[in-house]
Amino acid sequence: MAERLASNGFTLLAFGLGFASILVSIINGATIAIAVSHGIPLRTLAGTRGVVLDILTDIAIPLVGGIMLVLCAVRLLDMSHKRIVRASELKERQTQKQKAINTFLSQDEKRILGIVKMEDNGILQSDIVIKSGYSKVKTHRILKSLENKNLIRRGRFGITNKVMLND
Repeated sequence: MAERLASNGFTLLAFGLGFASILVSIINGATIAIAVSHGIPLRTLAGTRGVVLDILTDIAIPLVGGIMLVLCAVRLLDMSHKRIVRASELKERQTQKQKAINTFLSQDEKRILGIVKMEDNGILQSDIVIKSGYSKVKTHRILKSLENKNLIRRGRFGITNKVMLND
């Protein structure tokens, strides 16, 4: 989380500096355009502003700002690329997990897992018995098997258990 905040801070700083350099360049260009339109020679304009200020506004700030703007763009592109890669990796993992479930689970386990998946906040074990049509003992054994395979988790809920999917 701290790394994400630091990279976002860098991106915002780079964007801010790039934007500031663009503003300075626009102001500098406007100053020169106004001076030329009023017939002021550029040598006089440079003499009144000073050589240091001239170098700063004409070269240094736009150069540094432009570099920061490019770095900002590169960073933003890199961040968006990583998000796309992470999303595709997650989808691939879910597909692999679903294939493994379909391959290694019995029909009874698939049926019980399907019932649990339909409930977002978990389901009571007694409700699974009713929905599946299996006996309490068979349901308990299937749930124990799914729990051992780390697909579900159970917690006490009164005289029954609450069954939830593992993430």
